[in-house]
Amino acid sequence: MMKRIMALLLSLLCLATTLSAQVQDTIDLSTQDLPTLERTFDTFSPDLQDALETIMPNPENQTAFLENVQKALQSEPNNGVAWAYVATIYRMQGKPEQALEAATKAITLLRAKPARRAMVYSLRSDIYSDLEDAVKALMDLHSAIKDAPDTPQLYSKRGGLYLNMEQYDLAEVDLRKFISLAPKDATGYTGLATLAILQEKYEDAIQNLNEAIKLEPNEGFLYYLRAGSNVKLEHYDEAMDDIIYTIANSLANEDTYTLLNIIAAQAMPTLEAKLKAVESVSKTGEYLFLIGMAHQNIGDNKGALEYYQQVTERQELTDFVASHIATAYQMIGDYSSALKYIDEAISLDPTDHTYIYSKAQMLFEDGNFRRALAESNKYVSLVPDDLDGYYQRAQIKSKLQDLQGAIDDYSKAIELSDTYLWAYLKRADRYTALGRKDAATADYRKVIEILQEHDATDIAMAYAYQSLGEQEQALATIAKCIEEAPDDAELYYSISGVYGRMGKTEQALDNLRIALEKGYNSFSLLEQDDDLAALRDNPQYKALMQQYKEKIGYKMRDE
Repeated sequence: MMKRIMALLLSLLCLATTLSAQVQDTIDLSTQDLPTLERTFDTFSPDLQDALETIMPNPENQTAFLENVQKALQSEPNNGVAWAYVATIYRMQGKPEQALEAATKAITLLRAKPARRAMVYSLRSDIYSDLEDAVKALMDLHSAIKDAPDTPQLYSKRGGLYLNMEQYDLAEVDLRKFISLAPKDATGYTGLATLAILQEKYEDAIQNLNEAIKLEPNEGFLYYLRAGSNVKLEHYDEAMDDIIYTIANSLANEDTYTLLNIIAAQAMPTLEAKLKAVESVSKTGEYLFLIGMAHQNIGDNKGALEYYQQVTERQELTDFVASHIATAYQMIGDYSSALKYIDEAISLDPTDHTYIYSKAQMLFEDGNFRRALAESNKYVSLVPDDLDGYYQRAQIKSKLQDLQGAIDDYSKAIELSDTYLWAYLKRADRYTALGRKDAATADYRKVIEILQEHDATDIAMAYAYQSLGEQEQALATIAKCIEEAPDDAELYYSISGVYGRMGKTEQALDNLRIALEKGYNSFSLLEQDDDLAALRDNPQYKALMQQYKEKIGYKMRDE
């Protein structure tokens, strides 16, 4: 979460006022002569790229503008402003070296005009950042601030760099300077809040976010940060209020709903009561749907369906609602109802091909492999660049004993992403089944190589080591995975698979039990998992499945 927050903040800190509304409406840079460029240059913020992209979003226009400026430079080669524009366009085109050369020339030519030169220093700093040279980027911002010490955006940029370099004290100095120069701009307070979050000073974060929200009451991201800080302090009521406010005022984004689910896991009764109160006023069904989603995301699919039913009574069925209903039925093993609603979703929005993917998955889990293959074929034809589509089809083909066809699809998925670990693992398993030991070994080794190269730990590595007969390394990897994610239900399910492959029934059952205790409930996938095939006749396995299926209201096969 912290990395995501920092990335969002850095993006925010680099935002600056681009052009005045009047300039946006009247300027066509692609046809301007140099004297006009000289005048318009002064209307831009320190972020020249943002400014140009505002009025020239089309790459063709950017090229035309560049050609125009370069032509003008033939008669006026020492025009520093023109060179600054050349540098900006080159950066927009992803040509950092050319951009750097042009910016350096502009800085030299603008030495008698410090305010303009400051803007080019800022531009060159951005180019150095693109090249991941933080030191030179920082030095250019020092120079920019020396030339234009009263320009607030320069301090926000430098503060952002300091944040990225984890020099928090210096970042704070610059952010406070920004606030002193631009007290009505929320950026500084947002920066201080994020700085506090990164240091786990959540009370300080909330104080600064309060100030930011006063200045920008319609910025949903601020409410999201404040809600997240309150969650860290276990102030769930306050967090809920912020999230509900953003949803009610159309300020929410995907991250907001993720946070809502986190809150649901900790304080569902309170959240449910608050959303019901809002729903009693709106009577739209929207908040009932949110309650349903919250129940679904904490694994209570039967509870979710109760609310989804109320939603359908208040509003016409939409593809989005239908797909959620379908998924809820899928998770409790009612595939007849799941398929009915996913077909409704497809009918309501035939352009959303993800519904076809979902249908194929439902049919696969229900054991209707040939129908699943037909839907998967359809999905791959419609979305030929989706690696998950090929992976899904490979899984289906494997169940149909089309091992070479499965290998071909795993290979296609790998072609689209050469770090797709599970595609390598499953392809290796199919190679093994066909007696192609060398090819299988190469794939297992590739999984280990990828993870070692990225200094990463993943349960896929344990699978690879086990398949290679390197049991000690597999067990060590399992231990490290548990250390890093002790509460991950999916992890324990995967570990049970590794032990199942080893033939260690007791350990497989123990980890499966932990997975179920921690909320794993994808029973149909579990029962299609070849790694657990040896467990299925075990009385303990059968009793465990029965216990947890009853707990969540899973529809038994004989119902």
